[in-house]
Amino acid sequence: MLGTAAFGLFLAAAACSGTNEPAAVLTGLSPARAYTDTAVAATLQGGPFRPSFSVDTSSGSAHIDVAGFNCLLLPSAAADVTAGSAATVTDWTDPMQLDVSLPAKLPAGFYDVQLRDPNGPAASLKKGFQSLGPDMDAPVVSLDGPLGGTFVVAGTRVPV
Repeated sequence: MLGTAAFGLFLAAAACSGTNEPAAVLTGLSPARAYTDTAVAATLQGGPFRPSFSVDTSSGSAHIDVAGFNCLLLPSAAADVTAGSAATVTDWTDPMQLDVSLPAKLPAGFYDVQLRDPNGPAASLKKGFQSLGPDMDAPVVSLDGPLGGTFVVAGTRVPV
């Protein structure tokens, strides 16, 4: 009887050790460049992304826990990896896509994107994001019509 129990524990341990799942890779970040006056909502592509799950067996409910993902933006030219800025993973859309919020006030320049998922090693995307810094340019609006001096009545559509 002891031999059967030991064999069962051995099989359980063998089944739980190691994995044949591929490590996650990053293939893109959209938008790949943006002004960073405020936080930027972006989509991280690649995969496979495997989040942690919380399961409540008493109620039969489960939810995805994206807090296990750790995303950093590291200046591409910097040798010091502690100079990174944290990006927040906000949603797991599917195994090939994560929604992230890039931090505000990111200095202008290129950034490597690094993602560590809860189940595996870090994946990185070299020069995956370009911060344009703060938007200092005022918008330019021009009217193609009506021409100057033309009378316009209420309800007239004016293309801008």
